[in-house]
Amino acid sequence: MRKNMKPILLISALVLMTNAKAQTTLIPDVNFEQRLIQLNLDSPPIDGMIFTDSIINVTQLDLANFNISDLTGLEDFQSLEHLYCHGNLISNINVSNNIGLKSLTCTNNYLSSLDISNNPELNFLDCGVNQITEIDVSNNPQLWILYCYQNDLLELDLSNNDSLEKLRCHDNINLNCLNIKNTNLTVLNTSSTSIQCIEVSDIQNIPDTTSNDIFIDGAIFSENCGNSCSTSNILETDRINFSVFPNPLDDAVNISFPDGVQNGKLSLFNIQGMLITQQNFFCQDFIKLTLNLPKGVYFLQLDLEQGYSMSYKIMKK
Repeated sequence: MRKNMKPILLISALVLMTNAKAQTTLIPDVNFEQRLIQLNLDSPPIDGMIFTDSIINVTQLDLANFNISDLTGLEDFQSLEHLYCHGNLISNINVSNNIGLKSLTCTNNYLSSLDISNNPELNFLDCGVNQITEIDVSNNPQLWILYCYQNDLLELDLSNNDSLEKLRCHDNINLNCLNIKNTNLTVLNTSSTSIQCIEVSDIQNIPDTTSNDIFIDGAIFSENCGNSCSTSNILETDRINFSVFPNPLDDAVNISFPDGVQNGKLSLFNIQGMLITQQNFFCQDFIKLTLNLPKGVYFLQLDLEQGYSMSYKIMKK
């Protein structure tokens, strides 16, 4: 009986050794692995893998500025809370398995998309200076700071992020739709975007435009920005020929529709987004609006019955 035990024990040992050997994580990027060696999470030589046990409890990982292009292996950092991977050559980041992630800094890379839908604890995100065309933060209720400047964003809906206090989305030249309902922003920068209207929950409770931390670049605040967030409507609006003059103005402003009569509504807002006056017009190709206002910047919004909405900045001398 004892003679038969040796082969059995040997086979069991081999199975255990095989299983132990299998507990490795692939790290195909040489620079990524080299950085892990520097952090004493791996040991030479570079062989494209690392023992999973050595990374499974890592909570903070600094990979900034190491010419890394592939983050394969990141999925096994299951305890990761803080990731710094800015200044690399990364075109894709998969953080779906890093569900405890709290902060992510991935600026200055080549990202065209970023999926953070499986990171409910995320409270800080800096993804600026990339090529991101859309970002969904609706599953990130803890998000406190969002920096997404210098990307290719078209729209940004933050209405589900009631913890958000700081937003920098400047230098997204095609960004035309911004919804900050339910947020409590103390820092906001929308400069160098196409945003004309910023949607808020309460026009009486908007970010302080006199603060040095608020840059809205001529946009207005409104509880309903209408069709300003529709790309198709913006394209169609460009086909409607209209002119607003004089600008700057003295006591009256004229709106002309050279291509024919229009029906719709005309609204005038001050720079804080407060409605000053509003009137409907029917079958008009020319409208004259007399304004008894103090000097300053105002926004004239035209809502046409076809569903088109356009905003025009005017100045009272």
